[in-house]
Amino acid sequence: MAIAVDAWMNPSTTNFAGNLLASPPPPSPPPPSRKMATSYNSSAFAPAVPAQFKPNAASLYQTRFEVECEFVSCLANPYYLQHLAAEKYLDDPRFVLYLNYLLYWREPPYLQYLSWPGPSLRHLELLQDETFRQAIISPDVVLRLEHEGTESAFNWATTS
Repeated sequence: MAIAVDAWMNPSTTNFAGNLLASPPPPSPPPPSRKMATSYNSSAFAPAVPAQFKPNAASLYQTRFEVECEFVSCLANPYYLQHLAAEKYLDDPRFVLYLNYLLYWREPPYLQYLSWPGPSLRHLELLQDETFRQAIISPDVVLRLEHEGTESAFNWATTS
């Protein structure tokens, strides 16, 4: 009886039904040994990138343009503004300088690429004010911005 109790307590000597196994399973083999590199060699860790996939200066500029366009378009969403405030991005002076830099999106050559130019640029201009950056954390301010955006869209749709 003692053998059966010990077998139930040691899962390596029993199968799922509780029957004794003929012998315990063999131990798993040790992991293969690897030599540690004495110095960092990037080519050892990453495959070579073909020349056709390496970005040139023009594609980097387009990527930056696309990222900035998407970010400015996201500013139309008051809940995104609240998220930026909650994550303390709006308290960072570097981020505030970046928002100031993005004011070039008001110019006609760039304006045409924005999905929602009205609310995006309005919120970008409001974000230049420190009082607004502190107030956007409040759900009341977010709801008011949402209401104003819905109302202006409704007015635009009925007058067009």
